[in-house]
Amino acid sequence: MASYTASFAPSGGLHPTLHLSIHPGALAAPSSCTLYALVDVPRGLIADRYQLVQLQRDGRLGARGEADGAALVHVGEADLEAPVWRARGARVLVRLGDEGSGRVDDEGDGRARELPERVDVEVPLHLRYQEPVERRWEGDVRADVTQVEVEWPHVFYACDRGTASPRSSTSSSAQQTPACPPARPPPLKLSAPTGVLADLPLVEGVTAAAVWACFAYLCWTAAGAYRRGRSRAERDKRA
Repeated sequence: MASYTASFAPSGGLHPTLHLSIHPGALAAPSSCTLYALVDVPRGLIADRYQLVQLQRDGRLGARGEADGAALVHVGEADLEAPVWRARGARVLVRLGDEGSGRVDDEGDGRARELPERVDVEVPLHLRYQEPVERRWEGDVRADVTQVEVEWPHVFYACDRGTASPRSSTSSSAQQTPACPPARPPPLKLSAPTGVLADLPLVEGVTAAAVWACFAYLCWTAAGAYRRGRSRAERDKRA
């Protein structure tokens, strides 16, 4: 039976990586069917389309080769700097095999390459700036860490119209056929740090002090260079 798992790498930090491990099993798909994964990216996370396209072209994300508009599709929020309260969600569609990479069922007469026993996919994501909170603690509970939920990804076959479904030998006009059972586990969760408004005066004070210290150092360095240049010019005149 086909199955797949989804998880985040434990040491992802502010740049988590979604890992998909797909086991096509004995599921048969006609040669005109292609395996895809669809990831719903919530507004609390960033999916950098340029990074994803480059990974796909390098063969490190889904099917190897040039992005052709179907191998990798990114729709939704594209602003990489927007905070969570000004961002929208996004969707990333990844083709996991070349077109016609499905298995051939017993009644099919086309030729297709066998899918591997396991397909591993890693989708890099990035945490957005989360909405700040008033204080670091609410009673005995930390309030400066929020939870970002990511829906369980969809994995499915996309088939040409009129192609027999992988689950049935009868003809089907459906364009998408689930590769795995439709029931999905609860959403994945990530812990995201947030700013604390109570720390704002301290942050502003330290920032202002650092800026003034750097400015004073630059002025002192410039004055020293001017004095040295002037002294050198006077020595040259006396010589």
